[in-house]
Amino acid sequence: MITIRWFLAEINTNSISCQKQKVEEYIKKEFNIEVYQKEVERFNNRFTCCDSESLPEIQNNQIVVLGDVDIHNQEMLKEKYEISKALCTEDLLIHLYRNLGIDFLNELVGEFSFILYDSDKNLTYAVRDHVGIKTLYWIKKDNKYIFANDIFILQDYFNIKDLEMEYFKEFLDCNGIVDSELTPYKEVKRLSSGYYLELNDKLDYQIHNYWDLCNINGNIKFLNEKEYEEKFKEIFFESVKSRLKKNDETSIMLSGGLDSTSIYAASKILSKEDKEKKQQISSISAVFNELKESDEQIYINELLDKYKDKGNYKEFDNELMYENFPENIPFSYEPHVSGLTFEFTNRLVKGAAENGINRMLTGFAGDQLLTGSLDVTNDFIKRRKLGKALSYVTKYSIATNSSAFKNFFKYTLSSNILDEEVKNKESSYYTKMKKKMKKIRYSHQKQLYYQISNAKAHLYMDRTIGAIHKVDIKHPLLDRRLIEFVYTLPGELRFSDYHSKLILRNSLGDILTERIKNRINKTTHLAYTYKSIRTNWEKIYSTLSQPQLIIKLGFISLEEWNKELMKWRNGIAVSDSFWLMLAIELWISKYNTKVNN
Repeated sequence: MITIRWFLAEINTNSISCQKQKVEEYIKKEFNIEVYQKEVERFNNRFTCCDSESLPEIQNNQIVVLGDVDIHNQEMLKEKYEISKALCTEDLLIHLYRNLGIDFLNELVGEFSFILYDSDKNLTYAVRDHVGIKTLYWIKKDNKYIFANDIFILQDYFNIKDLEMEYFKEFLDCNGIVDSELTPYKEVKRLSSGYYLELNDKLDYQIHNYWDLCNINGNIKFLNEKEYEEKFKEIFFESVKSRLKKNDETSIMLSGGLDSTSIYAASKILSKEDKEKKQQISSISAVFNELKESDEQIYINELLDKYKDKGNYKEFDNELMYENFPENIPFSYEPHVSGLTFEFTNRLVKGAAENGINRMLTGFAGDQLLTGSLDVTNDFIKRRKLGKALSYVTKYSIATNSSAFKNFFKYTLSSNILDEEVKNKESSYYTKMKKKMKKIRYSHQKQLYYQISNAKAHLYMDRTIGAIHKVDIKHPLLDRRLIEFVYTLPGELRFSDYHSKLILRNSLGDILTERIKNRINKTTHLAYTYKSIRTNWEKIYSTLSQPQLIIKLGFISLEEWNKELMKWRNGIAVSDSFWLMLAIELWISKYNTKVNN
């Protein structure tokens, strides 16, 4: 079964109602999932937890831990601190907290959002993982605090009709990835990635940033490239291993790209090494027999042959997106750009679920983590390697058919990732990111920091599509260990003068096929997307041609919006913000239906 766990914590409830919390009911309504619900009361606090599997009792001890927690370095921690291997995850966190205090968070590698309540000190901590793979929201009403890991669980505590318009402005500024305290609702706040909230006995709270990639100092220095590659391979395999379903089958969402194929190959090797032979690996892929420009079967089939495997295929030529738009797309409590491709991802996850799969791995974040950019030539100049910088710029310009002079000026002489990526220089997001960027010395690290900060598009897939089909979706390339290692690499090991993702190609090339290892161009689904748009245009246009929120907020005029829609329909390049505004309008359409019902 799916291992997502939902929770609700009420702190300082003056009088605890004897009425059972409705978390179980809300999950059933959202995802049609039957879950088990457990509750425990501690003084004036109540903790509620729901899971699709039978839950152990929430321990009513001095310290209560409640959350959605998956710790990937448990074995190492138990060995380091001489802790019993039989200890469950929650008890491990309690043990670490007793010995290290809240600084134990620095020891964790994993995906988590949880509440830790210490009754002796009357302290409450709300914690979200380093990279933001899990979510955590909270509300303060009078002197009462309510925490949950999904907004819909909090619906009894806030007015869904009271929208926070500043959120949508930040959504546009942040390229659709909001990780500040803002949510679409005035009363609901988000806990940001790598932060914890501390609530003391006087009900005063402070929010602390316990981890930030920009605070990782220095570069790793090995003797030669081979040593870098061996260490990368070791961490990569550990990242995949810690996410495979033990004693069961894991399916890889497999395309023909470097990222998912590397994860598939590593998974097959790890399953072969499993002594108990209970770890099974399968794959599921989208294929196109008519829209050949969108198809990657040539890469997928060669890899499957290498591992003597048969893949599962879903043919998409006539299984289009935007059918019955927007009714087929489920409402989520925040807008997501990835919601616009719901039907595509949904069909793959549904296909895996129909084959009995409840754990999937994806190659998400490979582009953000490993691609790199020509900004590395700015670092070469700082190191007085002008010849190397010129070589990179020349070869890149030839490969991309672009101006070497412009590239040299843009990347080598005046590299400024933030100014290039963020259009609104007056936004709080720009100010915050600029402050963090000042801590980072190298341009290639600034580029990686920006990319990883925005690698949260998986949340819709994980928490909406995954929940609908009872499938737990994991992303090995968002492993904290891997991110920190890549961040401290020399920039030329990600972006060379002839290849991106160089360290992935060199360290894992032997487990891939030659054709995949040497791929340069990415396959896109543009033909499929435009076929979907044109086939369903009438319904799309009737839904979006009279926008509600983006006009009200002054993002665009009605005339310009309709011009953008027609460009989109005809396959002409649209503005950078078009997809963001489209996501907002899709969301407000679904929101209005939700509220009116």
